[in-house]
Amino acid sequence: MPIHNDISSLLSSPSVLAGGGTFVILGPNASGKSRAVDSLIPLIPSCRYLSFRDTYGAFSDSEYFLQLRFNHGVQDDALLPTVGETLAAICSDDEGKSRNKNAIVDFLGLGYLLPKKLVLLSSGELRRLQIVKALLHSPRCLILDNPFVGLDKDARVQVRSLLERLDSEEGMSILLVLSREEEVPPFAKVIFHTPGVEGDPSPDIVLPHSSSPKVPSDLSPEIISMRGVCVKYGSRYVLRDVDWTVRRGERWSLQGPNGSGKSTLLSLVMADHPQRYSNDIHLFGAGSRSGVSIWDIKRRIGYVSPELHRSFYRNVPAVAIVASGLRDGAPLRAVTSPSDRDVSLGWMEVFGVGGLSERSFVSLSSGEQRLVLLARAFVKDPELLILDEPMHALDCENEARVRDVISAFCTDPSKTLVMVSHNPSEFPPCIDRSLVLPSRSGED
Repeated sequence: MPIHNDISSLLSSPSVLAGGGTFVILGPNASGKSRAVDSLIPLIPSCRYLSFRDTYGAFSDSEYFLQLRFNHGVQDDALLPTVGETLAAICSDDEGKSRNKNAIVDFLGLGYLLPKKLVLLSSGELRRLQIVKALLHSPRCLILDNPFVGLDKDARVQVRSLLERLDSEEGMSILLVLSREEEVPPFAKVIFHTPGVEGDPSPDIVLPHSSSPKVPSDLSPEIISMRGVCVKYGSRYVLRDVDWTVRRGERWSLQGPNGSGKSTLLSLVMADHPQRYSNDIHLFGAGSRSGVSIWDIKRRIGYVSPELHRSFYRNVPAVAIVASGLRDGAPLRAVTSPSDRDVSLGWMEVFGVGGLSERSFVSLSSGEQRLVLLARAFVKDPELLILDEPMHALDCENEARVRDVISAFCTDPSKTLVMVSHNPSEFPPCIDRSLVLPSRSGED
């Protein structure tokens, strides 16, 4: 049974981590967990910190990363590192590290990733790779911020088992930073609580665009139509023979294990992937060769994803991030239009972050950032709402809020929803259709 303490006791005596074992910082969004970690890191020798922002590895230019991922095969592949090459570089001239690498990779079941290009990893695969890289540096203290974010069921079991194995080893401490009590492992020694404000988990939802006009009857009833869709890099299939039709007003879940191609499939819908043009894909009734621009498609879609979260990590006011959803493709800038500001603030209020409008996006907690990006997805009152892992980094209260907002939005029969999650409890009750992609682990 873990001991429960206030976070102040850890900040005043960080040496408690020196004895080994697993510790937890637990608290709701915006309760000061990240600030506590930032204060601790200089005081802990030989420390490795895997933050929420590290999901996509050491890519300083996230837009370049996204271009590489979706345009893979256009660039010179010889310049793109594989997982194996990346890990080998860390282990060069160190036989002990190489043995440790092989043991960890085998334990996490990541051997199939070694020949895979780094830019082609899913967010869940990248998260596990980052844990491997951190462990190869043999830290005395490993700090993991929301380590289960983006992982499918099997991966969560593997990571939890790895943490339990590390917990039993002498000389190493693990500090987990969590927003959900159910993620606290049973082998944790101490739980340090950050303060939180009690709130209504199910507030009344009043949407700024609750009375949107009816969709004209002459529009195509098919929002997404795919026939035999394949995406292939060299000899490796990411998607193979996918048939999928989404009709106006339907609510879909998109599921599948890490690496099954969910984000790639959505990149085809968002018209971001060059292989869209070599496949039989119609969006809003228009084919890829119809002459309809990608911006005509994007203006009808509201979108959030882990990759979008990373690409919007900018030092600008949060309201500017939300307002950018009204002007796809336009430069990110200050909000000058009163109408744009009003609708942006309205959606920020819906998601409980109205008081953060002038705060810099980078100064917000990861949960607050996700709520701002969700407001951005809804701000244009889109015909199609694509939510890729929308609950990342959210505590239970904010997860309930987001579920209620989605449900309220989908009371309009003209709205169409596609949502990705590895946790079935995150899906709102309005979802009644599902597409499940198969695992492609080790497949060529």
